[in-house]
Amino acid sequence: MTPPSIVQEMGAGGAGSGITIGEALEATVLTAGKKPVEWSDAAAIQAAEVRATGRTNIVPGGVAAAAQSAATLNARVTKDEEKIKLADILAVRHD
Repeated sequence: MTPPSIVQEMGAGGAGSGITIGEALEATVLTAGKKPVEWSDAAAIQAAEVRATGRTNIVPGGVAAAAQSAATLNARVTKDEEKIKLADILAVRHD
């Protein structure tokens, strides 16, 4: 069975649900983190970033930009084990 897409994950946590976007992304890592990033995932992450920041453009170096790059790369790679996974871009960084 295929893990749910991030679109489904984010849809489950819509307005008024009482969870933050960060919590929804963390839940996505736990439930679908091993799934290769697809275009639909990049779009959902971009929508979440827009809602969280209030900006209408992708933040350079942000999570949405990383997801978009990952989806572009993954579209060119044939082996799933070489594709960038959701956990790779949604993992918490401690700089």
